Amino acid sequence: MAEEQNPVTHGELVEIVCRLDDRISSMDRNIDDRFQVVNERISSLDRSMDDRFQVVNERISSLDRNLNDRISSIDRRMDDMNQNMTEMRTDIRMLTRFVMGFYGAILAVVGVAFTLYKLFPNTP
Repeated sequence: MAEEQNPVTHGELVEIVCRLDDRISSMDRNIDDRFQVVNERISSLDRSMDDRFQVVNERISSLDRNLNDRISSIDRRMDDMNQNMTEMRTDIRMLTRFVMGFYGAILAVVGVAFTLYKLFPNTP
């Protein structure tokens, strides 16, 4: 039981090769279309990520500027407070010297008065 073999003619062979070539070309086009869609999606995601990173970077820069401004403001306030404390210490020293001088003067007056009273008792 031998199978009957039908010889393929040259025209049929050319037709088969043409069909295969058309199928391969069609598959190549489909693959190219799919890759193009994938590339567009990747590009879209890349742009979206770039935009998000840019927004995040701008936000970080803004926060950094605000933080630096606040730190500078606090530094100025601390410098002002240190200056005020220095002036207050100077004022307290001067006030202390004045009070000590005032009490010293009162003691001197009391001492002189006492001495005069002892030297000249009951003088009318």
